[in-house]
Amino acid sequence: MHLFDTKGTYEYTAKPKDLILKDVTRRLKNLLNDCFGKESTTKSLARTLTKWADDSVKRDRLANFYVIWKLHKKANAQGVRTRPISNNIGYPTGQVSHFLHSQLIDSVNAHAHVLTDSLSLIRQLESMSFLPEQNILLTSADVAALYPSINIEDGMKALQWFMTQHSNIHQNLQPKYLKLARFVLENNYVECKDIEGSFLQKIGTAMGTSFSVTYATIFMIWLETPIIDEFR
Repeated sequence: MHLFDTKGTYEYTAKPKDLILKDVTRRLKNLLNDCFGKESTTKSLARTLTKWADDSVKRDRLANFYVIWKLHKKANAQGVRTRPISNNIGYPTGQVSHFLHSQLIDSVNAHAHVLTDSLSLIRQLESMSFLPEQNILLTSADVAALYPSINIEDGMKALQWFMTQHSNIHQNLQPKYLKLARFVLENNYVECKDIEGSFLQKIGTAMGTSFSVTYATIFMIWLETPIIDEFR
């Protein structure tokens, strides 16, 4: 159902898998060379990421699409209670995704709006004191289908803002990281067992790649910061 949803999240292609892999890898290697291959300080990074991309072609597989049951969630318009996963381990963009995650995750976790786990929330609450007369209300909220709903252009704005305002990433590297992030998001080809052909994700980001978690968190920080500042 997810691959054929009415939003057009995925686009079917009959292009042979080997040609998809070769094309994605060729364009990724060109991008890596443009971003990192021409400066002595980043040439080794370009070589490493290029080697990983070349090795992925030998595995002859696209990102693996599958679903996990989410019975506690409300069913969507098609009555589906599942979460789509696109595992890109062994896919050409897999290691680039992990690299972006590694460059951003420390800054994300250090942000004041981010809880790394439930225990962090408990510890924060335990450290706070409230007077009996205070009217305190603890609430929670969830974004429905966040990952496949993030507009890429808005996501790029959020990522640029976050790197500039909340990270130590050098300004010369920021546009290069943006190019890599866009490539990862716009070249997620998936295959699914028992379904013929391949699909290209056209909207949002896929769960199943390390960068997507960091990216979605950055997007939410960017989205909610003006609201929090307004009522602070």
